[in-house]
Amino acid sequence: MAKPNFYEQVYEVVRRIPAGKVTAQLALTMDWVATFLEAAGVSPHADYPLDGISLLKPIQSPLQCLERDLFWRMKFRSQRAVRSGRWKWLSLEGNEFLYDLSRDPRERANRASREPERFNEMRARYAAWEKTVPPIPPDALVSLIGTPAELAKPS
Repeated sequence: MAKPNFYEQVYEVVRRIPAGKVTAQLALTMDWVATFLEAAGVSPHADYPLDGISLLKPIQSPLQCLERDLFWRMKFRSQRAVRSGRWKWLSLEGNEFLYDLSRDPRERANRASREPERFNEMRARYAAWEKTVPPIPPDALVSLIGTPAELAKPS
């Protein structure tokens, strides 16, 4: 009998995922490569480290979330952000925000002045992360998908 191929191995794992379940796991699209590799029993190439993590365990056991921080940045409007659990620190063109996404999923109430310790701690975590990644190239392009009226502004 032939050894199952990568896709067959992934399918066998996916088949065992409980139907109708939801997880609160923080995730990025970069996590899917790590998840599919683990599902297929394949290790990533040592010369090409993955940006994401495997979501296989939280997918199979939705109540068991992995704690992690997510960091991102964009050249447009000098966007910088960190998400940690229910909290999100965001900087847009030098205006900084802190949101409690469990109470404010639409990001309308800036809690920076009400939670100064959390605000400063998250800003510092972002700064530490940013030192570990290459700078955004000055010639990187920006494309708008919305209008300025739809963009967040400081209150």
